[in-house]
Amino acid sequence: MMEDEKNYKVVTDLPGFKPSDVSIHLRRNALVIEGTKDESTTENRGTFHRKERITGHVKRILHVPDYVDKDNAMADFESGVLTITFPKTGEEGDEGKSIPIPVRTQIKTHS
Repeated sequence: MMEDEKNYKVVTDLPGFKPSDVSIHLRRNALVIEGTKDESTTENRGTFHRKERITGHVKRILHVPDYVDKDNAMADFESGVLTITFPKTGEEGDEGKSIPIPVRTQIKTHS
C-alpha cells in the first residue's frame, strides 16, 4: 500500500490475468483481491494435436485504514497491473492510546 497527500493506493501485479478474471471486494476493513484463470487451447495440424490448459488462482487480503473513503474507491487494470485508489477522508483515525504499566514495589514483611 502506498500513500500520498490525497490517496492510499494498492498496486498488485497480476501477469497473465484479464480484468474479467479478477474480482475486488471490500468487507469492513479487509480488501480482498481474487483472480482466477482457466484457459484452454487446442491446436490440430494434420497428425499433430496439442491441447494446453492454464489454470491459476491468487488471493490477497489487505487491511484498509478507517480514514479512507471506501465509497469512492476506484480500480484500474492495465498490462497486468491492478491499481486500487482510496481517497483519504481527511480524518485521521484513532491514534491509539498508551497504557502505562504501574511499577509495583515489593512489600517486605517482618516475621
